[in-house]
Amino acid sequence: MQVIHLDNSEFFRRLMRFFLIKKGVESKSFEEANQALDIIKNDKNVIVIAGTYFAGMSLIDFVKEIRALPYYVPILILTSGTASEDQHDLIQNIDVDAYIEKTGSWETSTAFYLDKWIEKLESNSNSSPV
Repeated sequence: MQVIHLDNSEFFRRLMRFFLIKKGVESKSFEEANQALDIIKNDKNVIVIAGTYFAGMSLIDFVKEIRALPYYVPILILTSGTASEDQHDLIQNIDVDAYIEKTGSWETSTAFYLDKWIEKLESNSNSSPV
């Protein structure tokens, strides 16, 4: 399983790369949505972790592109929590697997939830269909 990380912030792309390397998870990081989509469209075995802002298209259009694929791709959304209430409602109502706010200490909050989601998604992808 490979993680595709998409975010406009170089800081969070570096932080995520460090976190995933530490976990031993293969990953690729992008600032531009179409670059990430090129990989996602050619690799069924990915998890997407995306911020709410990035170049190339809106988060909603990005999610729609992924959901139009003939296979399921897990999507986790990370946000700084600074979005307006309307933006939060909109983001929480799109078809994603998790919505995680980048709040508190990275190691004790965001990384904890990401770690649990990645473990869950990896275990689901390794189980054989019944």
